[in-house]
Amino acid sequence: MLLVLLLYTSFLLVWFVYMDRRSNEGNREFLGNFISAANMDETKWNYLHAHEDLELRTEIPFAELEMEFLHQNNNSSDREDQTITDAEAHAKTLKPYPVSETKIRRLRCIGWRATDNCSPDGPRIPRFDEPCNKVITFGASGYCEVQDKDTGENFKVMQRHCSSVRDTARFRCSESWDFAVFPQKAREAVEKAHDHNFMLPNISPKLDHLQEPRDGIVMVVYPKLLASAYATIRALRELLNCHLPIELWFRSQEMKFFPEAFTQLQEWSSETKGSITFREIGEPGVVGFATKVFAIYHSFFERVLFLDADNVPVRDPTFLFASPEFQETGAVFWPDFWHPSKTIFNIQPHSLIWELLDLPYVSMFEQESGQLLVDRRRHAVPLELVKFYIFHRPNHFDKMKLAHGDKDLFRWGLRST
Repeated sequence: MLLVLLLYTSFLLVWFVYMDRRSNEGNREFLGNFISAANMDETKWNYLHAHEDLELRTEIPFAELEMEFLHQNNNSSDREDQTITDAEAHAKTLKPYPVSETKIRRLRCIGWRATDNCSPDGPRIPRFDEPCNKVITFGASGYCEVQDKDTGENFKVMQRHCSSVRDTARFRCSESWDFAVFPQKAREAVEKAHDHNFMLPNISPKLDHLQEPRDGIVMVVYPKLLASAYATIRALRELLNCHLPIELWFRSQEMKFFPEAFTQLQEWSSETKGSITFREIGEPGVVGFATKVFAIYHSFFERVLFLDADNVPVRDPTFLFASPEFQETGAVFWPDFWHPSKTIFNIQPHSLIWELLDLPYVSMFEQESGQLLVDRRRHAVPLELVKFYIFHRPNHFDKMKLAHGDKDLFRWGLRST
């Protein structure tokens, strides 16, 4: 019985050894068939284990593999850190463009320099730098870097906080070279107007201090506002008994499409009490809000009450010319509803407008320019500056939505002079 048990045990051992060998041979055959089916030659096999897929390289201990990835990450981080360090060091060498200089430098744009913390003075983020022609997204902070073509000096201009421009603005550094020198060009316009021989158009030399100034109302009309102009003038003449002379400025290119309505306004105006004169704006390029500035600048009145054609007074406005405020200052402006703490035009402390105008921020109501009163003789200098603002090209106010048309330009013109 014992002998039979020993024989049976030996048989089992031999059978297990045999089956184990068959299993190993089968695995090798299966692996060989798998490689053959994938057409994986030795080169591909080596690639699989030794190329960029480091996690497949089983001959490398796991700890060493981890350190290799960590070393790669460290190298990437080190390179980025070095780039940031270099950018920070370069930023410290840049100064704001010296707008107080007399000489206007010849500048070229270098590019957009991104910063952190919603401030142009925040830490540099060079990975978000952009070329000059790239539109910078809303909410970005940073500045444009420009270079003096003659001296090689670099400056930072158009310094943006996250809220410096409106979300509808198209901000590029491509025009930073002109933005930088805009205050200098504005100062040249002011210096020209300070010449004792300078006078606005249609202002005659005042020979007699007792001579009464010519007062009048100025309006700009275009097809959409012909009916409004008719209503306003009729209210002034028939309801308010206002006899101030009126100038109606228009562009013939616009009125030729509505000849009947314009002719009716002209015929009716000739029959009303008081002088109504139609004056054509013939200069090319004077369109939109620029027509208002053009009309005031070229008016034949010495003292002007400008009214939007759809702005109807509730009282004869003649008394305004004799008001103490106007007699003392020569200009009366009306506040708008908007204030820096609640503005739809983004005129607030961080607006880019203050750098463009080279003016300190002042917390005050915005200007409602639907009506304004100005003595053209006394304020020839600020009116010359406003003319520069509206007709300078490129128009930074409009392109970057820093102001709404002519709105606020008159108060900024007076503040700057």
